[in-house]
Amino acid sequence: AKMGKKARGGAKTSTQATSAAKSVEGSTGGGQKSSELLQKQWISPKFERVLLQIFNRFDLDGNGRLSVDELQGFAKVCNGGEIFSQDELEQIEQCFDTDDCGGLTKRGFFQMYHMQTTARPEDTWKDLKALGYTETLELLGDVAPADAQDNKASVNLTHTAASPESGPPLEAARAELRDALFALREAPEEVAAHLRVAAALEALGRGDAAARSRQQAEALVAKARE
Repeated sequence: AKMGKKARGGAKTSTQATSAAKSVEGSTGGGQKSSELLQKQWISPKFERVLLQIFNRFDLDGNGRLSVDELQGFAKVCNGGEIFSQDELEQIEQCFDTDDCGGLTKRGFFQMYHMQTTARPEDTWKDLKALGYTETLELLGDVAPADAQDNKASVNLTHTAASPESGPPLEAARAELRDALFALREAPEEVAAHLRVAAALEALGRGDAAARSRQQAEALVAKARE
């Protein structure tokens, strides 16, 4: 669950997302089938139940949102004790469904895992293993605390999904969002990059996130005029 580390580390990046997405009904490198996680272009009912369990596990105050502290708890379990950087937290707030205080909603959590599983199911299986789940999506009896976790996993920013409430998004729109987010990561100071992300989010019905991207573009324009 480390945002963007794949691209900066030179390993697989979002440029491979399109080709990876073509194999969503196939198997991962470890032999686990993504078809157990996806169904009709959305997460399967069983996987949705697992994601809800995971979300509730880290939603310590039970308010239906993952605060910054709760998100960091999630990151530590998935990343062997590492936490999200401030930049990564800002990316989460910008591109996933969050509340007014930046808390990640259940909807946003599902969005994050839908797109990752579509493009790189092996990363989702790594996350599930780190979180204590078996290949049959069963939770092991005792789950180790965050500091005892050794497995690292990756929830990549470019694997954001559209809202489950809006129905299966168009593949072209999903691909454009992946490409736009990758371009933004390569050129975070480019106004056009933020506007492209805003347009892609708008096409997927993510109006609030699109507005935040436009605000960042406007802030860059204002900064350039200073």
